[in-house]
Amino acid sequence: MKATWAKRLSVLAMGGLVMAAPGADGASARSPDRSVVRLSCPDVGGKALCDAMEQAIAFSAPGKVIRRVARGDEQPTATGDVGVSFVITDHKASQVSARLDLHLPGAVAKKSGPDVNMNLSLEDTRKLAEALIASSPHVTSALR
Repeated sequence: MKATWAKRLSVLAMGGLVMAAPGADGASARSPDRSVVRLSCPDVGGKALCDAMEQAIAFSAPGKVIRRVARGDEQPTATGDVGVSFVITDHKASQVSARLDLHLPGAVAKKSGPDVNMNLSLEDTRKLAEALIASSPHVTSALR
């Protein structure tokens, strides 16, 4: 840490402009040109299902930062950011009903997508995530 601050101070002393704050090494700072997708996942289906949805969103929205958030924390505050709630409304052994809800900055209400009924099990994570993205034009247009 001392070497980093010494380096920053020497650059500043040589006339360079350095914007630095304790603990801000740039890696955790938000890049102003990359918007964020705040993704919440259902309790059922586990990590694999959320991973599949994250991959499907990343494919549909290259260059966006995807952050997993708790249910209820999807609401974005910055312009250009979006929130996506992955909601499973019903599931049986070989059938799943699910939807994607879209949250936009400044919007009071979310935009709920259609319930999509699929003859898939929760274990068909990639197919389920891709089918939901494909069936949710309100989300795909917001991700662009």
